[in-house]
Amino acid sequence: MSPDIRNAQTKIAKIEKETYAECEAEAIESMKRDFGENYMNDPRLVYPYGLMTSRKIALATERLNENADYKKLVRGILVSQRGDEYSWNNAHKMAELVRTSYFYLKDKVKIKTPTYCPNIFMNPGVGSAFTNTYVPSGRAFSVIDTKGLSYDKSMEAGILLTVTHEMVHMCQREYKIKSLANPKFDEATAQLIEEQAYDFYKKHNIRISADENEKVTAVFTESAEENSLAPSKPAMENGTILKYMACEMNGTSYKTWLNSGSSEFSSGTGGDDADTGYVYARFIDYLWKDYEKLEKGKMTWNKMFGSYYWYNTMPKMSTMLKQAFDLYESDLTRKFKAYADESKADYYAYGTKSKGQYYNPTVGSTTKNGGKAKLVNQDYTIKTRYFDIYAPEDYSKPAALLVAQDPGFRNTFTDLSLIPVGNTDCENCKHGLFYPAQSLANLKKGAIIEVDGGTQGIGTSISNWFSFSAPAEGYSLWTLLAPDEITPVVENGQIRFTMPPLSDAAKAGFIDGYRVTITSSASSERPYTEYFTTGIAGSERSINLERIVDQSLIRRAEAENSRDEITFTVSVCEYIKDQDGKMHFGPESNAGGMNALLAEMGAHDGKITITLHWFGRDDLDLHCITPQGGHISYNNKEADGGYLDVDMNISGDRMESVEHIYFDKPDAGEYSVYIDNYSDRTEGEHSAEIYITVEGHQIIADNAVMGGKSKTWKFNIISAVHGETGEEYLVAQPGTDTAQ
Repeated sequence: MSPDIRNAQTKIAKIEKETYAECEAEAIESMKRDFGENYMNDPRLVYPYGLMTSRKIALATERLNENADYKKLVRGILVSQRGDEYSWNNAHKMAELVRTSYFYLKDKVKIKTPTYCPNIFMNPGVGSAFTNTYVPSGRAFSVIDTKGLSYDKSMEAGILLTVTHEMVHMCQREYKIKSLANPKFDEATAQLIEEQAYDFYKKHNIRISADENEKVTAVFTESAEENSLAPSKPAMENGTILKYMACEMNGTSYKTWLNSGSSEFSSGTGGDDADTGYVYARFIDYLWKDYEKLEKGKMTWNKMFGSYYWYNTMPKMSTMLKQAFDLYESDLTRKFKAYADESKADYYAYGTKSKGQYYNPTVGSTTKNGGKAKLVNQDYTIKTRYFDIYAPEDYSKPAALLVAQDPGFRNTFTDLSLIPVGNTDCENCKHGLFYPAQSLANLKKGAIIEVDGGTQGIGTSISNWFSFSAPAEGYSLWTLLAPDEITPVVENGQIRFTMPPLSDAAKAGFIDGYRVTITSSASSERPYTEYFTTGIAGSERSINLERIVDQSLIRRAEAENSRDEITFTVSVCEYIKDQDGKMHFGPESNAGGMNALLAEMGAHDGKITITLHWFGRDDLDLHCITPQGGHISYNNKEADGGYLDVDMNISGDRMESVEHIYFDKPDAGEYSVYIDNYSDRTEGEHSAEIYITVEGHQIIADNAVMGGKSKTWKFNIISAVHGETGEEYLVAQPGTDTAQ
């Protein structure tokens, strides 16, 4: 393409970008005027982002049609593209790309190719490629966007992959006519062949070249060359973006949530039936590898497409897969769940990244405890749902979560299951899933992947298990908050205290009782514990001191006139008890957080203190490098006047932990601090808090995302004057000499 045309393209792109940016801002303002500031969550709107986008496009189209400079630039390019030179060169290039893809499909993939000469329409402005058939002959033809042929090798590579993909659809018509074919199956398989073609083309370094007569040819080479045509990986993203959309394998379109805060999943809205095949390309790839791993024989693409021959009408996609991979319905359901579990990290990562764009819904409610997730029977569907956790606005203590499944959902005959992702420790309990006490920040990172197989519907009666119109079942999210702190009264040889009132989860019947823990300053033995049913909620309880503390300790204290110095602490938490006796505990009423743990573990104060605080069963280790090069950590707890005096959660038995380093007389120079996840016992990444103080002044307070080793925090002690009085510490960030 000439420099003039390239320049025109650049100007066109700039005008379009600026126009769409202006119109998007106006469209958002119009949505706010019509539906309010929180229009994205307006229950009246099925797809608010789509409505806003439609308004933006309408505004931009009108503006561009009124822009004389824009219209002149576009008209100039269209005139140029009709010239003989442009058409002739691109036709030669296109012919070689078609010939290359035909060679690959016929000789490498070994599928049936058309016995006629299909038409391929080169349309530089179509925006995307598609394949269709003529009526009534049924012969396939493709329309392909070819504007990239005149740009660079990477765009030509993308067109080569597009041509290959569309030619797969032409080949599929040799197995089944379009009106009786399954578009999802066709799209998913074409996507996988396109990906395999990417690897083949890249390995063989296909090179497009022209001889002295301007004849364009494609050459396969075994070594990389400057002009080699190697497709770039981003060309494959169309097969992964839709992967994370909720979509029924046997449905007619992918589903959309009613709005971003909704727990309801809409039926039959949005999307193209063929496009949803992209979602299941990964599952077919999984089945293929599993098939060959089980040594059932070698799967071939001809066998895959040959499954069409078994059916006279359009088969379901699951039916096609059962036929191709020799599976029963229950086998396919089991493998679908196994695939979802294997891919859960990818689903969670992409879903988190795109949250808001694809309107992934939430379960729970920030305004009411026990928010419900509604489920309907949607065969072979994977959906990601995020936690919307109920908690008072000023709540800062640990909390626990209960994902309580409805009775019909818990029934062993259901083909529905939940996979917890993105969260610390999660346990199975008799009601569903239980997340032990941890910070709200950690809990809010959690999500549930809902997996619906294909064996049965769901419901509460046998007649509904096999019904496609089974009543909706689901699950609810209950937040277990720490009860209010309890202040005990000790008199007449007894300790008296008032139990907390029933919580929301207890009122709903999910809590079995309370565990009461009483700790005495007079005893170094394990704290006294007693279990009560929820029937005593809100009542006053009395326990004889002799059951809590050995009487000899009390008599000794009385003899030393120190009886009044004996203190007692009472803490209460809720529990759920499974049929096998396993217990799941909610947060304690006296959960005091980081400072309480430091006091419990006997942490020392110092001129410099470095504190690590986290929730979860991981064993995080605190490291500090001193100005002299000393390294303070769990295996070297003292260096250059610094001490690691608290090292917790080595065995993973705590859900909240701290580690602590202090310096009594720190030297001047640069200090470096980092965290290492020594024992990663939980799935995903989780946050930890780091606090550094000098002479009581907090100079660093930060969060670290802990998957492995954290970033490093540095600070400088510019001067350190030690003495009985007048000690002074000047602190600055690295690279500066400004005191803080």
